[in-house]
Amino acid sequence: MSRATKTIIGALASHDDPTNNERMVEVLDELHCVFHSRSWWEDFAFAFTGGTYDRVICGRTGGKHVKLETAEWLHEACGVLRLPEKTCGVTLLAYLVSKGLVRVVWPLLTPLTTHWLCSENLALLRLCALHNATSFMNPINLGVG
Repeated sequence: MSRATKTIIGALASHDDPTNNERMVEVLDELHCVFHSRSWWEDFAFAFTGGTYDRVICGRTGGKHVKLETAEWLHEACGVLRLPEKTCGVTLLAYLVSKGLVRVVWPLLTPLTTHWLCSENLALLRLCALHNATSFMNPINLGVG
């Protein structure tokens, strides 16, 4: 599959719950650990909202962030699009969904806080349904089961 036909996974985690950011870090590190040598990951790319990128990839808020090897794998093997940090990141992600460029959306939003009720997040979820983009809404609990 060529780079022009990659499946783009839109990723965002709420800034009001560090646990969701940590869960995203754990999943990305695990994906790298298990799948880094598999060439089919080259068919995927990630579009992170800027705040999520800063928290999960760079660790700019001092929280847990992905391992250096994971960050390199994401950028080199998969491909990463970093959307703006403070303004319009979710809106641009919604636009990419509406154009059919983002086919999977991975929002880790806490149902116990109001962050998921922001108009931009609700519009993103509606556009996912309208444009048949897959969206994963449940929090991820690694090691539970």
